[in-house]
Amino acid sequence: VERMVSAVKFKEREAWADEDLATAGEEMAESYYRQSRSDLKGAREAARIATERRPQNGFAWTRLAELEFSFGRTREAREALAQGLEFTPRNARSHALQGFILSANNEIEAARASFEEAVRLDGSFGNGWLGLGLTKTRRGDLAAGRADLQTAATVEPTISMPELAM
Repeated sequence: VERMVSAVKFKEREAWADEDLATAGEEMAESYYRQSRSDLKGAREAARIATERRPQNGFAWTRLAELEFSFGRTREAREALAQGLEFTPRNARSHALQGFILSANNEIEAARASFEEAVRLDGSFGNGWLGLGLTKTRRGDLAAGRADLQTAATVEPTISMPELAM
């Protein structure tokens, strides 16, 4: 819990020994903490270890996929995300990430469907609305795209747009 609180509040924390990270959940918290300290390689490594400790943890696989995608490692992101979706098919974060990966490959209609699924699963998840708005804008529907972007900002008002896409 201390790791997640430190990550969310962007606080320095005392160093923990690696042996203190005994569970997948602790590795996930470490991943978020390291990201909050701009250590994306360390965050990715902690997420990878979480998938090794709990190979059927879809949330850990999705976290790893997010970080692989942030490094431009699309193939690795797709592979990790496939595991995430297999184990947690109703995870809005997984569907939104799938939408961003599809968008990066210019598969806009498939991306739109993934973002719609993310919004259907969790209407308060800003990344779903953000991606949906971007796909609508890309198709030329500027008014609808703008409305979805506004919804993204409304459902998560304390997160900036660049943070929503993480």
